[in-house]
Amino acid sequence: MKTTTLSYNTTTYRTCYHLWFLLVAVGCFVLSCKKEESRSAGPKNPIVESFYPNSGNEGTLVTLLGKDLDAEKVEVYFAGTKAELFTTKEEELVVQAPKGGKSGMILLTVGDKRIEVGNYTYQALSIHGLSPSNGTAGSHVRISGTGFSSIKEPAKAYVNEKEAIVISVSDTVMVAQVPKDAGTGAVLVRVNGMESTGPIFTYQTIEDIKPRTGGVGTRVTVKGTGFNADLSQISADINGSAATLVSSSDTEIVLTVPQGTESGPLSVTINGQRITGPDFTMVPPPSIEVVSPLSAPPGTEIAIKGLNFSTILDENKVLVNGKEVTLSSVSFSEIKFILPGGIGAGDLVLHVNGQTVVGPKFTEQNLGIQSVSPDNGLAGTEVTIKGIGFGTDVNQNQVYFNGVQAQILSSTATEIRAIAPASLSTGQLQVHSNGLVANAPNLFRRAGIITIAGGPNTSVFDFQSRHGSLAVDSKGNIYVAECVNNVIKKVSPNGQVSLFAGSSTGKKGYANGAREKALFNMGYSEARLWIDQQDNLYIAEKNNSAIRVIRANSEIVETYIEGTGTENVLLVENGDFYALRDNGQLYHIPKATGNRVEMNLISSNNYNTYIADRRFAIGPNNFLYRLTDDYDAFFNLPSGIVGSYSDFGYRDGIGENALLGFKLGAIIKSGPQELLVLDGFINGAIRKVNTATREVSTVLKFADNTFRDGTLHNAGGATNQADMYVTKDGTIYLLDTRNQAIRKIFLK
Repeated sequence: MKTTTLSYNTTTYRTCYHLWFLLVAVGCFVLSCKKEESRSAGPKNPIVESFYPNSGNEGTLVTLLGKDLDAEKVEVYFAGTKAELFTTKEEELVVQAPKGGKSGMILLTVGDKRIEVGNYTYQALSIHGLSPSNGTAGSHVRISGTGFSSIKEPAKAYVNEKEAIVISVSDTVMVAQVPKDAGTGAVLVRVNGMESTGPIFTYQTIEDIKPRTGGVGTRVTVKGTGFNADLSQISADINGSAATLVSSSDTEIVLTVPQGTESGPLSVTINGQRITGPDFTMVPPPSIEVVSPLSAPPGTEIAIKGLNFSTILDENKVLVNGKEVTLSSVSFSEIKFILPGGIGAGDLVLHVNGQTVVGPKFTEQNLGIQSVSPDNGLAGTEVTIKGIGFGTDVNQNQVYFNGVQAQILSSTATEIRAIAPASLSTGQLQVHSNGLVANAPNLFRRAGIITIAGGPNTSVFDFQSRHGSLAVDSKGNIYVAECVNNVIKKVSPNGQVSLFAGSSTGKKGYANGAREKALFNMGYSEARLWIDQQDNLYIAEKNNSAIRVIRANSEIVETYIEGTGTENVLLVENGDFYALRDNGQLYHIPKATGNRVEMNLISSNNYNTYIADRRFAIGPNNFLYRLTDDYDAFFNLPSGIVGSYSDFGYRDGIGENALLGFKLGAIIKSGPQELLVLDGFINGAIRKVNTATREVSTVLKFADNTFRDGTLHNAGGATNQADMYVTKDGTIYLLDTRNQAIRKIFLK
């Protein structure tokens, strides 16, 4: 037993000894490898990129800039004389020009390595520093040093070898203005035949920004020089609103437009120095009005019409079913592209400078509708549908108006003629052919004109020529100012006419009280009616220099404000009034808390014009859209003139290419960027003006002077309409004084 145990212990001892020896060997090997690795890495290899100043007296501090300058055993010599090291950093060495040294080469040594830095001259002139060390053309730089003053000739300063304007100079400080297009480079000073080179000045400029228009969240790329890759050293703003930085390099900064930004210059601040570039213009998001056609085979040209597109091709991006298409042309209101193959079916999405709008669904197929004419009407209206892939046999096609099948008169591969069905309602127009379905670009609107009350050979109204005014409450009741008789009449939705306020004998005067006993002095045409959101009725009388009010469900006529002295009064949505006098002065009348309020003059511009009727509207930021006198047909918009200074007539178009009639009637703001203008005196029309694009189009033009209800295209009426009123749903009420009628124009 003892022998066996001894043998076991001996074996264990030998095994442990071998393991210990192996561990020691491995440890020595690892240490040897590390030492070998350390030896193979060797000492750092310094790189000197620049130094300053290159001249000065003994004791002058000289800065060397570069990489790996904190190498072990680094030494610096001035023409063979060793210099004292003051600061040793990886990217910077500061040494002192040695006492007793002489002009010559500065040499940096590390072991047996020798690096020639550059020549240093012992002299009285020396540059010690710059403040700031970066900036733009025209900025002032403070150069500190010694030996700047001179009685022989003025000291000169240079930035990157381009002479700068010296603003002021003393022996130790010089202020110079950075020259245009200087570029980045060293600052140099020359005095009395001596020169000294100082630090590098970083020249900064913004060359361009892209895009220059957009909205909140738009990503803007700023191109330039002298930027900084360190985002912590940079800030940017647009007209004072701090932008969000995304990335930066020496030549490019990317940022996003913040909430609350207003149009104005884009500026970048780097190391405390502000650089101002071009203006960035805030624009509303893009909007898509129509895509035509909504289905088509590959190779078809597709048109997207709307607003706020970029006029620069690559700033617009269109995807159909998630696949980007190549655009062929762009404008502010239209984008076109040729449909590629393999698109399939899916949403059309438009991106314009970071702002996105989702349009209708598009389908790649061999059937499509390009246009419908007319795109509105009543039952029985003949409609021409143009498109692609229709069946040439009438029986191969079916046409539906909002789900109701219509009669087809004829059919070719590109055109179908159909009759709007008896039960027509506003909705989607479709063509079904050979198992495929195509939607029209726009809804087909059941639209037209009907007479609510009056008409030729009736006696319920007495307007005498073109004079009168009307307003409509939320229940559809129409109030009509019959100016010649100094009364207000009420027309119910079913056409019943009754006296609402004023003397039944036509007596004129100025008396408040019960409606039937109140007196008005409307003159021949000088009264205007308005209704607010609470159905309070206001009467603006020039002859009485007052605005009167008949409150909803009240039997009393009251004075709202006196001293207006104008008939040109406009009620805006919040209940405030604006009054435009004949001399062009614009007054603001805040919503009253009692019966009397004050008029506040907000514009005293004298347009030197007579302004007749209700011929102005208020847009965003209280912008005044106005017409001039009876014989001009144009009005001011933020972006220019619509119509002609020298001519009148009838022509749709953009800006001055459009023509309007003279003696225009009401202007009504019917949308954020839309005005309706009563062009009724000679043209017998209602015109629509897009205030963003200055495009004039026609809502309605009577076909002739014959009094006739019907569609927007075939209704007859007359010139000489006096007034119109537009309700929130877009319905237009027209005062047709020539035919002694109140007419309703429904657009859908």
